[in-house]
Amino acid sequence: MGPSTSGHAFHPRPIQGWALKALLPYDEKHPGFLRYAIGASPLRRQTIVLTLSYASFNGPEVTVARFHDAGLVHPSDLAEQDAQGTMTRALMRQSNAALVAALHPGAKGLMGILDRLGNTLLHPFAYRGLVDLLSMPEHEPRAEVLRQLETITPMTASVLRALPVSFLHAQVVRRLETPEEVEELQSVISLIRAMVPAVTDEELLNSIAKLRPRLDFDDWARRWMMKGVFAITPPVQDDQNWVGLRSPQAMFEASNRFYKGLKDEIPSVAVGRSYFLEYCPAPAIIELRRLSRGQWLLHSVHGRPFVGLSHETARAIRRKLVDAGILLPACLDQSSRYNKVAALLNIFDSAMWELDNMRDDAGPFSVGVAASDPAGDPLPACGLDWDGLMEGQVHSLAGAPLSCHGS
Repeated sequence: MGPSTSGHAFHPRPIQGWALKALLPYDEKHPGFLRYAIGASPLRRQTIVLTLSYASFNGPEVTVARFHDAGLVHPSDLAEQDAQGTMTRALMRQSNAALVAALHPGAKGLMGILDRLGNTLLHPFAYRGLVDLLSMPEHEPRAEVLRQLETITPMTASVLRALPVSFLHAQVVRRLETPEEVEELQSVISLIRAMVPAVTDEELLNSIAKLRPRLDFDDWARRWMMKGVFAITPPVQDDQNWVGLRSPQAMFEASNRFYKGLKDEIPSVAVGRSYFLEYCPAPAIIELRRLSRGQWLLHSVHGRPFVGLSHETARAIRRKLVDAGILLPACLDQSSRYNKVAALLNIFDSAMWELDNMRDDAGPFSVGVAASDPAGDPLPACGLDWDGLMEGQVHSLAGAPLSCHGS
């Protein structure tokens, strides 16, 4: 005979995955139990699945013993039914609070956590993780934050375990969905500490707690970076000829003098992939890229808006870079004699057309380093339409312009 459902509002909710597979043997022992679970309240369903989780680790017999010790099992049930049947009857008769307390008496606040989980059924390991956080004294700081959260997800316990103690705060956890996001936050914090050495964990935590709901961690990180200096820079000393843009503020100011896109490179410099120098005698911005073994490579040079650099200035910049131990791209060194072939084949190195004047064999008629569009990126180069050439659209190779910066 199935369980009575009188007075019980039947609102079917699907049960899937491991929970459904775990329920089926109990429904065989007590027909109607699956139907009861599907139509139960969210909290009752959580209690049922939490119990099944406990039984999956400890066995039905141990589970029934815990219920018996708490006075939740009638002696006649023990005599008439096996452990699964006895457990099922208790789950259908006893209160949620009594059942949960019998299995996890030391898990302070577990009922509230189950209630906030709603219809989200967890994996057994996730339930055990929540219980451990709420039961073990060493996890009390994390449990305190857990009890403050309005929404609990399958990954909440993992997020709390991954967070450093100094950043255990409900406002931090609400913005993190996975342990991977915790790792990203820790990496950001490490970078901020490197750029702003005097900052304390308390200051960082307070600034996160004050973030508006829609403000993401990337905005928060950018604000902190604007207060610091770059931690990774090339071994280049400032002098009367060039000055390193050693802070986000310096790059932001330089972007107003050269090209607006410069400020968009601040994150790249902050993480140590790029670096920018301002050349003073004939104003220009020099971009370097970081390589392995502490080496740096010249990537590009930009003059003021719509103003190129003379051949003499370009050569002077090259000499200074070489003297400072900065590497040059192959198009300015070993492979420079094939640059015109590269242009013919529509191969444009990211720096080649901008740095043409820096070649040892650059002639007096080469156009200088690229001018910049004040509204954005450096002005693009023009090259031969290789696809058109292959399709016969270019009939005279001699008449085809190879580059908009050559003569």
